[in-house]
Amino acid sequence: INAEYWACEVTAKYEDCNVLPCPVDCVMSQWSEWSKCSVSCSGGRREATRTITVQASNGGKACETTLKYENCNTQPCPVDCVMGTWSEWSKCSTSCGGGRRESVRAVTVQAAFGGKSCESTVKYEDCNIQPCPVDCVMSEWGQWSQCSVSCGIGRREQRRTITTAASFGGKACDITSKFENCNTQACPVDCVMGPWSEWSKCSTSCGGGRREKVRSVSVQAAFGGKACDLSVQYEACNSQPCAVDCVMGSWSQWSQCSASCGGGRRESIRTVSVQAANGGKACEATIKYEDCNVQKCAVDCVMGAWSQWSQCSASCGGGRRESVRNVAVAAANGGKACEDTVKYETCNTQTCAVDCVMGPWSDYSVCSVTCGGGRRERVRKVITQASGGGKPCEATIFIDECASKACAVDCVMGPWSQWGVCSKTCGNGQQARSRAVATPASNGGAQCPPTIEVQTCASVPCPGVPPPPPVPVPVPSVRPQNPSQGAFNPNEPVSSPSQPSWNDVPAWNQPPAKGGVKGGGKKGLISTNDQPSRVFSTAPFLGGIGAGVFRSCCSCFGGGIG
Repeated sequence: INAEYWACEVTAKYEDCNVLPCPVDCVMSQWSEWSKCSVSCSGGRREATRTITVQASNGGKACETTLKYENCNTQPCPVDCVMGTWSEWSKCSTSCGGGRRESVRAVTVQAAFGGKSCESTVKYEDCNIQPCPVDCVMSEWGQWSQCSVSCGIGRREQRRTITTAASFGGKACDITSKFENCNTQACPVDCVMGPWSEWSKCSTSCGGGRREKVRSVSVQAAFGGKACDLSVQYEACNSQPCAVDCVMGSWSQWSQCSASCGGGRRESIRTVSVQAANGGKACEATIKYEDCNVQKCAVDCVMGAWSQWSQCSASCGGGRRESVRNVAVAAANGGKACEDTVKYETCNTQTCAVDCVMGPWSDYSVCSVTCGGGRRERVRKVITQASGGGKPCEATIFIDECASKACAVDCVMGPWSQWGVCSKTCGNGQQARSRAVATPASNGGAQCPPTIEVQTCASVPCPGVPPPPPVPVPVPSVRPQNPSQGAFNPNEPVSSPSQPSWNDVPAWNQPPAKGGVKGGGKKGLISTNDQPSRVFSTAPFLGGIGAGVFRSCCSCFGGGIG
């Protein structure tokens, strides 16, 4: 078949699909470090941030928050201490020469949570600085200063300070510094060596010789300086064999004698420095002997045993005791002489106990208040401080209570009321006014004055009535209303107000326990709170004043009239 006319069609075809853009998820950076906290205490906030690296698109996963927070520094804030005000200064400790007094204050708010700590609650200041004769007081000597040089004679200094300067004729101060020589030893000098020379000619031509090289000492060592090293150095040379004669060393010092007396023997030795070889001269003896110490033997002293120690001469503060021994065999022929037959040693070196000695108590100071409870004190000085375990000092100040009785309270009166209505319109009437007790007297304070005052009013004559003649104003005696003394007459003239003594008033007519007028007589006394008032006539109240005015008056002192 002709393929030109019968070719096959395509076996595959294509078309686009899912042409929508792919979703892109949001991509975020890492979180930043946390920021600084907004506050340093009591709870703050800090934050961390991140950025969007790739924005979400085409329905991809959306971006989350770029900012987050957390609490920080939640610990409580420090609370600083708050102090109260300083008190008045206390009494000075001395009357002259400089004393001390103190002032105190309380802690109002305690420090907390690391806040500023409270400062001192007591402070001191000098007082009574007017001079007294004062002797100079010096401190103890300090340590010696470092020496100015380490060798070759230096100098060092020791100082002390003036604790209290002499004044007003007191004992003058001594020196405050002193000096002494130190490190007086000569300074060390190290050895200094010169250079080595060339090697010398060999000492032999065969059999082993020796040659040397030398160097000189430029500076000798002195005063403990570094010593000089060798100034000669050797080495072997021409070591081929030769006929060698024996070479002996020098004889040693004689040895110790075998006996110290009565005849002994001692020896001296020498060594072979070079052994004979190759037919050389043989070595001689290396040891020799001789007699020694042929004199009579000396007899050394022989001592007996020491006795027990005697009793110490003091019980404290350093004493002495002794022990003795006898000579058993006396020395002879130059023997060792006898040593001491008595020896001593210190004992009971502990410090003696010193009890504290106190001066007498001073008189008590003036009480801080005159009543209501105060404080007074007395002091004493330490004459001798306790030491060495002695009895310690007791208190130098004693505080006692004083003026414990309650303070007197004086009576305090209120203001006067207005004058009341006159009992008459003419012909001499009476009117009264009153006042209250604001603070009653107590504890011996000033007593209250009268609470009622009466005065004459409407003194013009009534029309058609002649004026009454003048009447003397004696202090009337109050009489009871009973048949033996006659009936009460309300028309008797009224005396002017007066202030009688309670001694002039009969006991039956003195005021009742609380307010009111004692009844039964022409005249009486008005009082409130147990205090007497002015004398006034009851007749006008019962007659001309009227019930309304009378009740008004009675209400002033909180009771009735009996």
